[in-house]
Amino acid sequence: MSLSFFDAQTKEFSVDHLNFFVQLSKTAYYDKDTMLGTLTEHKFDIPHKDIYIENNKTDTQCFVFSHQNNIFIIFRGSEQKLSDWKTNFKFHKTPWPGHEEKGKVHTGFYQAVESVWDDLQQKVNREIAFIQAKDKDAKAIIWVSGHSLGGSLAQVAFTKYLLGGLPKHVELANSYVYAAPRFASKKLAKYIDANFSQDIYRIVKQSDLIPRTPHRSAGYKNCFTLKFFNKKDLLVSAQDFSLLEKLSHRFSDVILFTRYFISIIPFINLISLKQIVKAHDIDDYARLCQTLREQINQK
Repeated sequence: MSLSFFDAQTKEFSVDHLNFFVQLSKTAYYDKDTMLGTLTEHKFDIPHKDIYIENNKTDTQCFVFSHQNNIFIIFRGSEQKLSDWKTNFKFHKTPWPGHEEKGKVHTGFYQAVESVWDDLQQKVNREIAFIQAKDKDAKAIIWVSGHSLGGSLAQVAFTKYLLGGLPKHVELANSYVYAAPRFASKKLAKYIDANFSQDIYRIVKQSDLIPRTPHRSAGYKNCFTLKFFNKKDLLVSAQDFSLLEKLSHRFSDVILFTRYFISIIPFINLISLKQIVKAHDIDDYARLCQTLREQINQK
């Protein structure tokens, strides 16, 4: 991770930001002291050191810190804990409180974000106040990120800001999440994409099963902008898909789920659980992002 990869003025998709935020999402799996030490080592100018938030009941963790005029909210992803998977599997939907007419949200993800929201907002407001104390006209820029469960929680937090609005001189930046499961109903996803210009780049690998959950048949739909590592490990946008890629992506849920369930039948192992875990691992996402940046720099 290097601050040289980060440019707050960059509004569009950036391979530098792709690498920057995957590394931040990776460090969110560290304990709070290691996370703070890593940020300090990489020259982040962090005015407040109590950056860690945790709710033990929902087992939800995130980090909130600022650097110059930028505020980062980084959610930790799924660990090998029962509580994390209980959150993942609360996949029934809840009408978005206060915006019920706009659609529904994954209950487990929403409850997890709500469980830390007051603490998160307190830290965000502290950072905003610090930024504007230096310059009352300064614009504070909020970024969210995370991997896996953390990516879904980041999207829920981002959407809370979209629906709730932001104070004057505060801006929500186009952000990055990795391997994030779906969080929105079809109605809510369509509303978000139709009504807001702020965006999240959703980074997904072709071989990763987890971002295909919960399944579309349960009434879920992705929103924001997909950036897709295909089977050749090339990063493509959905609008650039060929007809064959569109069909393949459309039915990839069915294909991957079928291969998964066949794989757990004894003696029929078309794809192992180990392969499924590796495909979802943040280290593999970080490897792909770094390789892409190296290839671009060599051109």
